[in-house]
This record gives sequence, structure tokens and C-alpha cells, in this order.
Amino acid sequence: RWDAGDVREVFHAARSRAQAAFDAADGLAELPALRTWGGEAASAAREAIGEILAELEIPRMGKEGGDALLVVPGVDLDSLQQGPGHYPDTPLPGQLGNVVVGGHRVSKHKVFRNVDQLAAGDEIIFTDANGEHRYIVNRVEIVDPTAVWIVDPTETPTATLFACHPPGSTRERIVVFADLAGPAT
Repeated sequence: RWDAGDVREVFHAARSRAQAAFDAADGLAELPALRTWGGEAASAAREAIGEILAELEIPRMGKEGGDALLVVPGVDLDSLQQGPGHYPDTPLPGQLGNVVVGGHRVSKHKVFRNVDQLAAGDEIIFTDANGEHRYIVNRVEIVDPTAVWIVDPTETPTATLFACHPPGSTRERIVVFADLAGPAT
């Protein structure tokens, strides 16, 4: 069975291979998507936790969330048991629009346990095959669970993190809104 450290190692090795291919083509080649990783180790990693879209690092959240987290596709219960989940049909990190990621606060990995500690100015960092995408929190809100507007497209590159609130309850959602700190791809 693969642990998170093994999967991170595979992730970084694939990212390095992708960057080397990009550099060898003088930047003219398209970076391969993470879902196209090759080799036995990558297959085992995907089998162990599913597809990995990116790493997510939130320095303010400390040990439970400050270590890099592996973002998987989907926000259904099975996906969120693996880690933070990318909301379907929203852009990937670094792209124009609203990348939306959900996570649990109390079950399994508790990836967003301390999301309520985030405030304007804090960093949210996604790393994928295309590089590092740094977002800066602009606000945190508590909303009803019916507030589906949080996944609406945006005209600028933004990130939205959400989780149930308060911890252990599904009564409300805590939502973190952030803006990309550099140019969108």
C-alpha cells in the first residue's frame, strides 16, 4: 500500500519529467497532463488514491493543512475521503476562471479542519505539471449549503475552497475566496 509520501514522490518525479520535456522542446511542447503519467509507480499511485490533479499547500493552516495535500477530481464522498476534491467542470489551478476545491473538516484526513483560520492576505498554493499557482485570500464567508453561486465562473483567475461549517455539522459552509497572484495560463 502506498502512503502519502510515496505518492508525493511520484508526483514530483512526474512533474520533473514533464518540465524536462518542456525545456527540451524550448517551451514549444505542451506539458503532459498528470493523468498521462507512465510507469508502474504512477499506475500504483493512481490505483491507491485515484487521479491526482495537483498539490495544495496552505501555509497558514499548520500541520493538518500546511503540508502539501493531493487534490483529486470530484467532490463526492468517495473523492473527499482521498483528500481535497476539485469541483467538476471548474478550471484547473492557474487557468482563467474559478477553480473550486472542497474538503472535509472532521472525517478521514481533515484536510480543511483549520480553514476557519484563513484571512485576507493568506496564501493558497497549487502545484501541478504546469508549475506553481499562488493565490491570495481576499475574504472568508459563511454561507448556506444551498449557496451554489460559490462555483460560478469568474472573469478573472480565482480559487474557492469550501467545507462544512461548523466542524462536524452540515448546517452551513465556510468558503474561502482567493485571487491568483500572477498571470493566468
